[in-house]
Amino acid sequence: TLLIGPDACGHHHPDFNLGIFMLGPRTLYRDHNHDAPELYLNLSEKSGWRFGTRDWQDYPAGSLIWNAAGEPHATRVYDQPFISVFVWLENVNSPCNVIHFDDWAEVEQDLAKQPN
Repeated sequence: TLLIGPDACGHHHPDFNLGIFMLGPRTLYRDHNHDAPELYLNLSEKSGWRFGTRDWQDYPAGSLIWNAAGEPHATRVYDQPFISVFVWLENVNSPCNVIHFDDWAEVEQDLAKQPN
């Protein structure tokens, strides 16, 4: 839900986004990048993140997660939905580029095996 931004349901701003972002349980939000630098305030108990080619790292609720402009990143969601407040600070209309990683099938299979 976009609260502030070019097409927001709240306040219009041409080059800034603020909203609530949610992904369902056991989801891989695949590796991608964009020219918009972004900040997440993680409201979920736990979520996994990969930046560039580094290993996955889990972040607890209350974490601030920074992603610099153009940096590849991915998110994996465990057994509870991922919910965050997000901010794109500029370049909000830049395209999103998917960046292929060979482990997507393995990550998705592991997430599907997570206990309920």
